[in-house]
Amino acid sequence: MTRSASTWLIVIGLAAVTVAAQSVQPSQAPRANGLLAGRVMNAAGDAIPSAVVSLRPDTVGPAPRIPVVGRTVPVRTNADGRFVVTDVPPGTYHIDVARAGWLPGALGRRRPGGPGLPVTMTEGQHRSDLLVTMWRPAVITGRVTADNGDALVGVEVRAIQLVHIAGRRQMHIPQRPQTLPRQQTDDRGAYRFSDLLPGEYLVAVLTSVLSEPPGFAGAIRAANSTPRTYYQTMTGMGAAPMVFDRATGAAAGGRALVESLSGLSGVPTTEDAWLAYPTTYHPSALTQSTATIVRATSGEPQTAVDVTVRLVQTHQVSGTLTGPDGPAPWHAVHLVPADTGDVPLVDVGTAVTDAEGVFTFYGVPPGQYIARVIRVPWPGPGFEMGIAGGTGAIPYVTLSGRGPSSGAPTVPDEPLLHATQSVIVADRHVTGVALTLSEGPRVRGRIVLEGTGPPPIDQWRGAYVAAVAASGREDGFTFPTPFAGEGPFATSSLWPGRYLLRVTPPQGWSLLRAAHQGRDISAQAIDITTDIDGVVITLTNRVRRVMGTVQVESGSRPSDAVVLMFPVDQDEWADSGRTNPRVASVRVAEAGTFSLAAPPDGDYFVVAIPDAESDDWQNPLTLAKLAGVADRFRMQGDGPAALSLRLRRTQ
Repeated sequence: MTRSASTWLIVIGLAAVTVAAQSVQPSQAPRANGLLAGRVMNAAGDAIPSAVVSLRPDTVGPAPRIPVVGRTVPVRTNADGRFVVTDVPPGTYHIDVARAGWLPGALGRRRPGGPGLPVTMTEGQHRSDLLVTMWRPAVITGRVTADNGDALVGVEVRAIQLVHIAGRRQMHIPQRPQTLPRQQTDDRGAYRFSDLLPGEYLVAVLTSVLSEPPGFAGAIRAANSTPRTYYQTMTGMGAAPMVFDRATGAAAGGRALVESLSGLSGVPTTEDAWLAYPTTYHPSALTQSTATIVRATSGEPQTAVDVTVRLVQTHQVSGTLTGPDGPAPWHAVHLVPADTGDVPLVDVGTAVTDAEGVFTFYGVPPGQYIARVIRVPWPGPGFEMGIAGGTGAIPYVTLSGRGPSSGAPTVPDEPLLHATQSVIVADRHVTGVALTLSEGPRVRGRIVLEGTGPPPIDQWRGAYVAAVAASGREDGFTFPTPFAGEGPFATSSLWPGRYLLRVTPPQGWSLLRAAHQGRDISAQAIDITTDIDGVVITLTNRVRRVMGTVQVESGSRPSDAVVLMFPVDQDEWADSGRTNPRVASVRVAEAGTFSLAAPPDGDYFVVAIPDAESDDWQNPLTLAKLAGVADRFRMQGDGPAALSLRLRRTQ
């Protein structure tokens, strides 16, 4: 045997020994899972037994190594309100708690409906110090009667929460209106809301009448689909976010099809005044501004919140709608109360135009109204508009589909069209209302970068500029404009009004300023009634944050506090939109630190208060109180040095 062959045999033998040695080595021990334990109690510290405790993976934090669902959760609390969740994989979780007769609970929630806090578990970690507080719901009960005292049976009653949005008290109307609390009266005319969040409410019996021309159903059958213009004008933008489904047939005798939202109204059979029940708020108000507000408290039922509905003489309102190309057929025209502004709770009436653009509202009580049409653009490729709503739910217009690349709708080339006309109804029918659709304005300008160099292409995904309503109104059918570098931009076509520019910069960048005619409009509401050109949006990759620490009292947890920031100038507390870099809040971390996105340059108040006392912090009266105990800082350049705050109490 040659030396070379011997060498190869030795190598092969060593390899075999190595493989054999590896095969007998013990396998790596499995990673240890952890344990979560704690107690569920009410605000007084009493145990809540038989509550269901669930873990929900945090979609922002690190994902769990393996799914939690189907392992050891959910679990129930024992007689002492205690729970134990075993075999918890490493990850970040939210802890949710539910029990009939109680509002949903969550770890870190310090007030009914407030935010919770996640908990992060490392390998094999045990946590047994978790406390979850739950509250009883608020309850509102009452009766609905006619003006002669008779009970109204099977009538739908709505409870509409009032909250401060953009510095003003407004109705909280979800984009999906069927989620508004609603109940039907029983055989005594009684209703009961038993699972409300504490707060201020309007209680209302709503009446709205839809009329569709006889030819509308024929147009649907001829095209085998509902006309696009119907969907485009039924979105709830500038009107009530609740609609009727399209007609499936024409009424007998060639008359228009007339339906009522509440069922309290019939169909007019003559051209005379029609006796009907109008929308009525507790106790018997016909407008929101004259309604009595109901203050609902946790665990303290508000009883005898009655609504008396009176028959009134109602009338017809008719007119024509004209578009850029002539009569506008198959458009929905909305008649809304003048005192509700641009976020009405319910249309007094909704009328669909016929082939010649003619429309007629039925059942309109005396009062001041606005006749309005807003036709939003049809969405881009991959998206459709249609009517959604399950069994028993009030249908509403929704957007469905997925875009060809990022999944987000592209900005349509088609403009938004709008028309508005004031209408006063007294003691007779109103005719000759003329509405003409006009194109909505846009904001145009250019993007400028100030930094060491432009970000890579992949960091531009999700960068966009948009105009959002300063009033806090949610416009679900207007689309932001994406951008991917320096250069020109143009927003989508807008319904004229007051807006704020919102810029989402690429990763690692922030908004430095947005200027128009030498004025910084980064966070200030501007009137957009005609096209605005020449806006310069400047982005920077300089890190700008407002950071600091919060000192709390002995026995308190820093994470129970929230830091609020708002301008010194009180004029900027209102018309601030739903989100505003000048008016912001952030929960304090467990380590007692906080970090806020840098606002535009200016003078600001900053204050730390218990989260349990922050439910109404955007109320200007609350901000005025907080200003008396807040610290001040100036945002300029890179911002202030780290701030040191002490917890302040307002209650």
